[in-house]
Amino acid sequence: MKKICSILLLGVALLLSGCQDDITTANTDIDYRLALGLPIGEANFGLADLLEKVYSGDNLEPDGRHFNFVMDSEGEFAFRNIKLLKDGITVSAGEDFRFSDYHSASYPLSNPGIEIPFKINSTTFIGFPSISTSGNEEKIDSAAIETSRLYIRLNKPAGVDIEIKSFKINFPFEDYETREPIILEAPTSEYNSSDLFDQDCYFDINDFMVKILPNPDPTKGGGFSFDVEIDAVFKGGTINEMDQIGYKVTYEIFEHKAVWGTFTADANLAKTHAAMSFDLLKDLNAGKSEGSLMFEEINLDLTLKNYDIGVPLKITLDSMRGYLRDKPEEPYDKKYKTAMFQNGTSKKYSLQAEHPLVPFTGVPAQTVIILDNKQGRIADLFQQNFQPDMFDFFFSIDISNATGNGFLTKDAKVECDIHLEVPVNLREGSYYIYTDTIKGFSLGEDLDLTAFLDEAELGLQFTNGLPLGVEFSLNLHDATGKIIDSELNKEIFMIKAPQKNNIGEVSGAPVVSDNFRVKISPKTLKQLQNAAYITYSAKVGSEEMDGENTYFQDADSFAVKLKLFAKGGYTGNVLGE
Repeated sequence: MKKICSILLLGVALLLSGCQDDITTANTDIDYRLALGLPIGEANFGLADLLEKVYSGDNLEPDGRHFNFVMDSEGEFAFRNIKLLKDGITVSAGEDFRFSDYHSASYPLSNPGIEIPFKINSTTFIGFPSISTSGNEEKIDSAAIETSRLYIRLNKPAGVDIEIKSFKINFPFEDYETREPIILEAPTSEYNSSDLFDQDCYFDINDFMVKILPNPDPTKGGGFSFDVEIDAVFKGGTINEMDQIGYKVTYEIFEHKAVWGTFTADANLAKTHAAMSFDLLKDLNAGKSEGSLMFEEINLDLTLKNYDIGVPLKITLDSMRGYLRDKPEEPYDKKYKTAMFQNGTSKKYSLQAEHPLVPFTGVPAQTVIILDNKQGRIADLFQQNFQPDMFDFFFSIDISNATGNGFLTKDAKVECDIHLEVPVNLREGSYYIYTDTIKGFSLGEDLDLTAFLDEAELGLQFTNGLPLGVEFSLNLHDATGKIIDSELNKEIFMIKAPQKNNIGEVSGAPVVSDNFRVKISPKTLKQLQNAAYITYSAKVGSEEMDGENTYFQDADSFAVKLKLFAKGGYTGNVLGE
């Protein structure tokens, strides 16, 4: 207020500066009257200020015209877990052959130093207990094996010298890339003939395809058949008529790459849950601001990425649920609200999902679901007394036809990217309270204004470019931040909204209101002079003032300017006589 005092005393200085007479003979009586309008502060805010000042999130994004709250989350789920062999399980098969069945001779047979050759051909089935090939469970027709290990062991009578010329296994395996047949043959550079007897020799067989056949025993799982050829030579010792030579093959699958067949979904795997936070409403519910925001337009985009589930799928958004995270004491019906889809007739939304035709392309088959107030009633989650700050999404998948024929890779899964956009488009009854400090306010305490002013008024000029009406109020604060109990704090200024178009956007010029005047009593004037700073509160929107939806734009803003209008003067002797 030093500015006002300086101006009021300026007249005195001018009168005295032109006097050349001795001060004792000068006429020092003065009488002046002044009327002043002095700016004492201003404030302005736009939509970003309105929301970000009390908002801890970083997902308020402009799109060139409007502001949207943009939130993302994701879920991931499988279809079923396939194991060709249960953990820790190996499968074995083999056969023993009597010498007398493969070599005609008189027994006991003892021809030291004389080589007597014999050959054996055999077909053996090796089954996998965990694979079902019939009934209503999954049926695996073929598999791509990534890593596996085969153990072979030959046995012979003690004290008999037998040399293995060739031990050959003809598998129904094909190289995954070339589709060439895979044949295992010993001895090798690693295992000689004698190494094959009475100990396990192992061979790694990787990256191949195998056709899965029904087990001859219908009570057991499917597997595959393989042919064995043994070409051996008896070189010494004694063989009795009942003596045998034999083999045992033990097979262990470490990892499969993919399986082909018929599958059903595993209810424990074929579903997922994803959560999403709405930080603005979290802050509002935590008391960092005050308001009730009921959004009119919600855009929910779901991108489902099918990685190698080569089965026709039905994907269902079982529910979208909004709730209050920090109010566990609330009853269920007050804590949760569930969105309705398909025109409000069901909480679920299902559709046929895309699936890849061949595995291992690295490119997922994508299905996009777009939901808004036309496809559902998501906006109904936001009510006058319910501001959900968390959302739950529950998904499930199932086959969409009776057979479920196709393939599954080892890492087959569905990823679901959830993208929620909430434009700042508010329904009737929404409001938000914004508080801040008047900028540029500074009044001195060294002069008593009431000695110079006959009357004073506080003038406020508002420029409202927001699509809602505003209730505006002020608070004076002392140096400690405490609110000063002033009559000025009780004043509420109502500013109308500008003209809007049919979707609730500001279409006309901002409303300029400059006729707000508040008479300032000497007591209030003294409080104003002693105030350290002034805060204001702008309640944007109210049920009484606006009866339609509003759509905020990036350029929408609100401004206020404060002036002190003062009338006063001084009559008397400048020397105080």
